[in-house]
Amino acid sequence: MTDSSIDFSVTNLYDIWNLYKKGKKRNKEMDSFEFDLEENLLRLSQDLTSGNYYHGKYRQFETTKNKKRVVSVAEMKDRVVHRLVYEYLVDKIEKQFSQNAFSCRKNNGLLKAIRRAQNLARKNKSSYVLKIDIKKFFDSINHDILVQKINSFAFDKEVLMLCEIIVRSFKEKGMPIGNVTSQIYSHIYLCGLDRLLERSPNMGFVRYGDDVLIFIKDREEAVELLKLIKFELSLLSLEINFTSSYLRKARSGFIFLGCKIFPKERRLKDRDKLLNRVNKRNFRTYIDIFQKHDRSFLEKINIEILSKI
Repeated sequence: MTDSSIDFSVTNLYDIWNLYKKGKKRNKEMDSFEFDLEENLLRLSQDLTSGNYYHGKYRQFETTKNKKRVVSVAEMKDRVVHRLVYEYLVDKIEKQFSQNAFSCRKNNGLLKAIRRAQNLARKNKSSYVLKIDIKKFFDSINHDILVQKINSFAFDKEVLMLCEIIVRSFKEKGMPIGNVTSQIYSHIYLCGLDRLLERSPNMGFVRYGDDVLIFIKDREEAVELLKLIKFELSLLSLEINFTSSYLRKARSGFIFLGCKIFPKERRLKDRDKLLNRVNKRNFRTYIDIFQKHDRSFLEKINIEILSKI
């Protein structure tokens, strides 16, 4: 390989390792990798620099948090490379993404997306809300299309090659939910949809991952916009999940990212389920969740929460 704009040095990989492990729960894989950290990072640096790096296999497990999902986890050396590529891409192209696109972005996370949705509802109470859910988004990503979109950015050959290795490391199509790169790849994949919505005569939109919320004046405009969205998604080998998509008046309230949102208030969709999870270890976390999204409910059940601790 020639000199690359991405830093493959051991010093940088050490910094990337510290970023990766920050806030993570210790496990045998991390301990094993860190036991021979210097040797592992040196070998990884040499493989990346010489072009001999290859991606290992994935370990899969099932999670039922929020909804049933299969999570794929790469080998530890590959997770370091994922974080290396993620940090590089965020630094180079994150600012080019739409400010209406949230999820795994600095200052554009879950809470800000929810607040943005409520703010749009408050400003456009008489409008309609068009909620679009993309059918099996992560499982349906077309590798060729994603690689083509990544190649549209002015990266050097080594960066593009490494990005493609990660993309094609997972089956014939789709992106593993467990990869940190999957988050920024999803923004790259859907940037055309964001541009379409920014050009359309809507009253504002919020996209969080594959969930899209659009405020629009009337039903006729919504129908026409839906046709354009359907066509744009077809170019990406994606479809709309009509069972979880809807069109309704903003003033009637709508469900988005686990909240029931109204122009003047919002409340958690599964209050009772969350309340049942409160215990001595996590009660501060759940109180914080209720304070951010459901203060009126917190006042009503504060005694019940305190009784659990």
